[in-house]
Amino acid sequence: MKNPLISIIIANWNGSEVIGPCLKSIFQSNFKNFEVVIVDNGSTDGSLEYLEKLEQEKKIILSKNKTNLGYAMAINQGAQCAKGELLFFLNSDTTIEKNCLDEIAKGFQESIWAAQCKIRQMDRREEIQTLGTLLVPGLAIVIGKKGRGEKDRGQYDKRQPVISSGAAQVIRAEVFERLGQFDSDYFAGYEDIDLAYRIYLAKKEVILLPQAIAYHRDHTKYPMSKLRAKIGAFQTLKNVLLFMIRNYQWANFIKYILPVLAYQFFLSLVPIAKRNFYPLLGYWWGMGWHLVHLPSSFKKRKAVGKIRKNSDQEIFNLVGANLGLGQLFRYIRNGCLA
Repeated sequence: MKNPLISIIIANWNGSEVIGPCLKSIFQSNFKNFEVVIVDNGSTDGSLEYLEKLEQEKKIILSKNKTNLGYAMAINQGAQCAKGELLFFLNSDTTIEKNCLDEIAKGFQESIWAAQCKIRQMDRREEIQTLGTLLVPGLAIVIGKKGRGEKDRGQYDKRQPVISSGAAQVIRAEVFERLGQFDSDYFAGYEDIDLAYRIYLAKKEVILLPQAIAYHRDHTKYPMSKLRAKIGAFQTLKNVLLFMIRNYQWANFIKYILPVLAYQFFLSLVPIAKRNFYPLLGYWWGMGWHLVHLPSSFKKRKAVGKIRKNSDQEIFNLVGANLGLGQLFRYIRNGCLA
């Protein structure tokens, strides 16, 4: 695969502020064997009209939804339209270095299944935002961002297995199809972690490509409305439990479910001090969702069981983050845990 066609797939929802710079960085790439597939999720801010003009100029392939169907489903739609051997899932609020696609093409000359780009902060361009997601085995699904907040001095410039952290990740098209694509039940969040975990269950790896660099906006800087906090709490709890039900061996599910529920419940209580009850409502909304959807969740668990070649512990040993108590509190304080 010396000169693979790379299909860059982007989900857009009201991205008028960010989609232009994202596409500009793509079109300025040194590597030219690529196509851009954009799925618009019912945008109403003028970004759809901008994309329709680019479609008429034959610069992009555009698929349009009338409503917001979520990130996971939009990317799956884009993958169906894509012709490339490699699928590059890129957030609309990112930009990429000119040699990013070159590094991806070189990386996939080896027999790897999937890869994660090095992601730096958009407004602090030497600072790492993430090199992948941290799974803390003792707490099951508590998430941190590898390298977050560190100045990039090349300390992570060695290829290593990681859990995908979204925003800029690549997978072989045949593998994405074989593993069942993204699970649209996640809507937004955890779909990248879930897919990466399935890759590890199949006894393969997601490899960090440290020279393939993307820049991503820091969403922790933007205040969240009370309604969005409710939806966020709902999505987080729903997605955490769905991930565990779908992927974990029963012994680990039983071992970790109560600590995870307790931790998420604690997070939903914290905003009450500011008279914000929305996260607590979101928590119970997430619990209710699982009561309704348990049959379909178990069906998906059965499908995952057919690809399992690794135990959870083997995956934890390879890519789990064994944080000490002090490190754990530092991640919590810095807002790195989901």
